[in-house]
Amino acid sequence: MTKIGEVKSWNDERGFGFLRVDGYDIFCHASALPRGTTKLQVGVHVGFEVGINERTGKPMATNVRRIVANQLPVYSRPRPPDRRGVCRRGFTLGACHQ
Repeated sequence: MTKIGEVKSWNDERGFGFLRVDGYDIFCHASALPRGTTKLQVGVHVGFEVGINERTGKPMATNVRRIVANQLPVYSRPRPPDRRGVCRRGFTLGACHQ
């Protein structure tokens, strides 16, 4: 499943960094980047899949790719709850008029 996160930190000398997604940091190695790409800029949004690091057994980013602003998901405003059976004061009709 593809996740979208932001590059939190990147170490050019060591070839790895961390991506921030859903409040967690995910390890990212340069080998997970597209061919010809060796580093990521801090603050850039990226799409990636989560795999397991065979050496440590911890989660790591795989198939990392940069996401441009118009590709970010737009979260629509949540719909208001169904108002049937609710009076003007916000109570259910049975509870309001007792």
